[in-house]
Amino acid sequence: MSKVRGLGLKMQASALAISLVFGGTAATFTAVTTLPASAQAALDATQTAAIQANVAAAIASVQSQGLTGAALQTAEANAIATTEEAAIGTYGAGAAASVTAAVLSAPALASVPASVVGSGLGQASAVVASSSGAAAATAIGATVANEGPSGSQASFSSTASALGAPTSAVAAANSSPVVTGATGGGAAAGPAGLSAGAVTGTAPSGGSGGSTAGSTTTSTALSTTPCNNPSCS
Repeated sequence: MSKVRGLGLKMQASALAISLVFGGTAATFTAVTTLPASAQAALDATQTAAIQANVAAAIASVQSQGLTGAALQTAEANAIATTEEAAIGTYGAGAAASVTAAVLSAPALASVPASVVGSGLGQASAVVASSSGAAAATAIGATVANEGPSGSQASFSSTASALGAPTSAVAAANSSPVVTGATGGGAAAGPAGLSAGAVTGTAPSGGSGGSTAGSTTTSTALSTTPCNNPSCS
């Protein structure tokens, strides 16, 4: 089994140098930033790309060791957890959701099972809860619910719960995804039907307003045009 054995953070004038040691292999990568570890709600494109590069470096380091099966999955989960924790430590508790979204959208995770992704972020939530607070841990869980691959939510919850993460983080990961955007097709169809009925008066099967207007016009036509044909009786 391979586990993360060391994490070194070194702040320089305008860069954050991070070294991760997986087994006996060290992976070093740099995230450009000029910000201290403070609350930052959102990340810019450069910061997001740096986090994703860190994920790629960590996963590549693990996968280059020839591990298989459970040992590989454990090492991958540890790599994801350590990268997540380091990024939140850099950008602050307020950026927990944005950091998690950046990690989840990293192309390098395409080769990692969803259950491993969830487990790694579940590990991170327990650590982040102690270092940055329950709200940050909960933000991780909520982001997993909304943006994590199918199956990551269950493994996040089980791992986070086993490691003592806040119940709010576990509940957030199990909540229904929040859907954003507008769905106005049905609402738009109503006014269109009403308008057509009012103008033409010939669509009794359309919207309720159109049907009423149409029937009124038709009734008027019948009352002013008597039917003298024998078939009308």
